[in-house]
Amino acid sequence: QPGNYQVQLSPCFNLNKLLAEKRQIGPIQNWYLAASYKGKADFQLSGEYYFIGLGTDIDIPLIDRFSFNIYKMYEHLNQQKNTEWQDAFKDSGWLAEMYWVTKLKQISTNFSLSYIGEMTCGFANKWAEDNYWGVDENGEDLLAGTPSTWQMTNDFFWNSGKWSLSTGVQFNYHADYRDSQEHDAITMYFGLQRKF
Repeated sequence: QPGNYQVQLSPCFNLNKLLAEKRQIGPIQNWYLAASYKGKADFQLSGEYYFIGLGTDIDIPLIDRFSFNIYKMYEHLNQQKNTEWQDAFKDSGWLAEMYWVTKLKQISTNFSLSYIGEMTCGFANKWAEDNYWGVDENGEDLLAGTPSTWQMTNDFFWNSGKWSLSTGVQFNYHADYRDSQEHDAITMYFGLQRKF
């Protein structure tokens, strides 16, 4: 049975460099073969998520870096159903991911304020829509599935030398493709980072 863990790896391969030629179309600066792996587990659902798709860097005024990726998603799930664990490898729709970074203000030589945003939109997940997510002690369905999910993260960093103090807010709608108010949430958090 699964324990509690979460891991993510997201390599990107620059097609411009692999093909040794620059293919710039309008504001699109770079093209990538984008891949991602996510693994996680909780008390009722463990899974591995595989993504493969196309990524781009897009030149947008006032934003230092903007990336857009579109992935085809596959899931390998180990799910509790009627007190038993069942394996499933499913085509799980599509995922669009946007990531942007900008320096908001250079306050002094060693002190600046920057912003990092990320938004992911999952859609056309027919398998999640047709299946439920876990059962209670009586074998009854806990949650209905939904074909879409949305998440947005906004992080602000106060930078000084190699150190950063951060604060952020995350918005979730139908997190993990689960149709429940418990999976529509707003989360705030704080952090301390050091560059190496």
